[in-house]
Amino acid sequence: MGLGNRFCDNAPGTETGVIILKCPNCGNKITIINRWWPGGANDYGSFKLKCSKCGHVFTTRIGRNIDISEVSSGAELLEIIEDN
Repeated sequence: MGLGNRFCDNAPGTETGVIILKCPNCGNKITIINRWWPGGANDYGSFKLKCSKCGHVFTTRIGRNIDISEVSSGAELLEIIEDN
């Protein structure tokens, strides 16, 4: 079971960007909403994803604040991997 959508609106005081990527197996479009605290402490890391089209599981680097970023479409978020 994935982590699902964890946020509906932009967290107060954050900035937002969109990451568009493709599944490395089938090319399915995946959209990630990337949020971060400008000038603040951000947890960098990666998302482990499962493609909603073919089921391929892969890891992609997100950077910025992975704790408040989310997958919008095209994949299921399986795990958040923080940099040490």
